[in-house]
Amino acid sequence: MIGDAIGRLRHRLTIQQSVRAVDEGGGATLTWSDLADVWAEVTAQSGREIVSGDAPTARRFYRVLMRYRADVDPTMRLIWNERVFEILSVRDEDGTQHWLTCDCEERGP
Repeated sequence: MIGDAIGRLRHRLTIQQSVRAVDEGGGATLTWSDLADVWAEVTAQSGREIVSGDAPTARRFYRVLMRYRADVDPTMRLIWNERVFEILSVRDEDGTQHWLTCDCEERGP
């Protein structure tokens, strides 16, 4: 499965990390900074609709496969064609540090 993944890496994603900036009032704002652009495979896994504040909200789950990177963790997110994927988990499935699998969630209307 993973061995033939190179030809499937056809989606260009941006890895972003959160940056916390303290303001003058003692509070903080969270912004996002681009870490890297990578080629990946994005595969839909499942989805469901929940009601939040009397409004339906879609929650969609994806699996993202990319070349291994040691600097990716669940505090980050992925951007793909203006879509935002929150990283839920990161794993090196076969332990060889060749491929990285991220389980992600996309929330939206």
